[in-house]
Amino acid sequence: MLLRIVSYKKETQEDLNYCQYLLNSKKNLFFVVINQILLKKK
Repeated sequence: MLLRIVSYKKETQEDLNYCQYLLNSKKNLFFVVINQILLKKK
């Protein structure tokens, strides 16, 4: 996980958390798709 940046403001922290959440979701989705493709090739 990305390191949490020391909060400047509560709003900024929430935005960062949301961006981090989106990044993690996209990464997870990416890995799931890659795994599906690899499984189909076997």
